[in-house]
Parts: sequence; structure tokens; C-alpha cells
Amino acid sequence: MMPKQKTLSNKEIRNFFLELPSEFSQKVPKKGLFLVKDIEKTTILFINKKPYFFKVDNAWIPTLFALKDFNLELKKVTVDKGAIPFIVNGADVMRPGITNVDDFSENETVQIIDQNNYVAIAIGKALFDSEKIKAMSSGKVIKNLHYVGDDIWKQNE
Repeated sequence: MMPKQKTLSNKEIRNFFLELPSEFSQKVPKKGLFLVKDIEKTTILFINKKPYFFKVDNAWIPTLFALKDFNLELKKVTVDKGAIPFIVNGADVMRPGITNVDDFSENETVQIIDQNNYVAIAIGKALFDSEKIKAMSSGKVIKNLHYVGDDIWKQNE
């Protein structure tokens, strides 16, 4: 089945930028082909054929491509090399694999960083605030929303 797709009108593009946090909208180009596709229950926004944002709970979340290409900043959770194979296969982030945590709130969107290469390998949603995570010794702490090799990643043409 072909994914549903739609080219955005100028008004829809303006609305998209209004929905983005200002620190993101300042860095994202305003010109180009803006297209949304629904793939496997996920709405993905493409700019010039590259997947740059996806929608979760009615909010636009930057993809790993957007973080890199537009130099967007999310709070960071750094994981050790033992956690990486699980995370890039879609697993949520468990407390024992974490080596460092920025300060953030519960439900905040964060990037998961590979401790060895210091690159983002996933985007997730914090299930607890950073202070609680630091105090924990076990359990699931970040819900994995997007990771290297997932369906969003594979949309990069």
C-alpha cells in the first residue's frame, strides 16, 4: 500500500513553523518542497525529500537528520556501547546503560548519544525527569521514538 502524501500549501508551511519551538524554526529553511507522508501510523514532514520532523502526540519532533543538518539542540542522554545495539533495534533506554544525563523534565524530548562516537543514535521521550533518572539504578527511563535504521530513517532518499 502506498503511503498517503501531501504537498503543503504556503499557509500549512506557515502553520508548521508556528508549531515549532522558536529555537528550531529559526534554523530550519523556510523555502523548498514541504511534503507530509503518513507511514505506519506516523506523520513525517519532508523538506526537499528528506525526513526532518515527525509528529508524536500532536507535536513535531526533529529527526536525527534535522539534528545534524540544521544543528538543532535537544537535551542529551549518553549511553554506553553495551546499550547501543538494543537502542538501534528499537528498544527503550534502560537506566543501567546510561553514563550521563543533561537536566530535563519528564516527557521532554531528548537525544540519545553514543558514548564512544558522541553522535545521536536515537530520539526519545523522558519517562522521568533527569534528577529521578540519576537516582534510579534500574528500569526503563526513555521511550524510544526514532532511531538509526527505523522506518523514518529509511525514508531518507
